Amino acid sequence: IVLQTEDRLDEAEAALQKGLELRRANGADASTIASSLHNLGNVASDRQEFDVALADFREALDLREKTIGERTPEYQHTLMNYGVALGRAGKSGDAVPVLQRSLAIARDLFGEDSGNTGAVYNELGSVLHDEGRFREAIVNYREALRIDELTVGANGAERAKPLNNLASAYEDMGDYATAVPLFRQSLAIRQKMLAEDDPMVLRADYNLGRVLTKSGALKEAKNLLKDVRVELKERYGEANASTAKAAIWLGLADV
Repeated sequence: IVLQTEDRLDEAEAALQKGLELRRANGADASTIASSLHNLGNVASDRQEFDVALADFREALDLREKTIGERTPEYQHTLMNYGVALGRAGKSGDAVPVLQRSLAIARDLFGEDSGNTGAVYNELGSVLHDEGRFREAIVNYREALRIDELTVGANGAERAKPLNNLASAYEDMGDYATAVPLFRQSLAIRQKMLAEDDPMVLRADYNLGRVLTKSGALKEAKNLLKDVRVELKERYGEANASTAKAAIWLGLADV
């Protein structure tokens, strides 16, 4: 899991697969096996191997349903991640009811104002966003932010993601004036918590640079995207998709 957070996905998968093999060989209970499958599903999703990820999550859900039931934190969490993987796989229409179900279980188990519930609101917002249902997505993002403010405070690290997503929804609606300050808030939170070259910070820098370009603030966008492109190139290489996207937007800002 630590390797996964460092984007060392091949190593993470190998370690988790070995763990699963050892657990099966030593007669681990079904709940423990489901935990390994859940973690493998997360790594496969990050690697964009969605057929593998969805199969891992479905097997984990089946094991958890049979052993501990659906109204449990473990089942709810795997169901949420399954819905996220469906969305990433381009199946946002299928993901919506899965995440709505996960949300209902989370509200029942943890309450309306729990961080667990807030996380599902954010993910449901994401798949609605992908469906082009921007105003519904915004409602869910704002609910996630409301809950985060109650649970971790206005500057809590958890708020960075829904702030970024909310900004993206406004960007996709063409409302750059609303999007820019939200992107700035998300970036500021990440900069307080993480190193300058952390992938989450670089992603937020890129997002802000992109929307600044769209809004016509070309000088600021150019300065930001120039640094982002260098950092992305050093971390991922010239041929990486993120590096290429930063280069494209830098070119658009450099007029």
